[in-house]
Amino acid sequence: HVILSAEIAKHVPKSHLMTETEWRNLGVQQSPGWIHYMMHVP
Repeated sequence: HVILSAEIAKHVPKSHLMTETEWRNLGVQQSPGWIHYMMHVP
């Protein structure tokens, strides 16, 4: 799981799941090959 601050969450696209490049550019640190597959409000 990844929990983002409200400020960072504003930059998450709502039209698609993020590519590895997109989530790394937001500062998310996960293992290579990790896939952003779902979004939900806590």
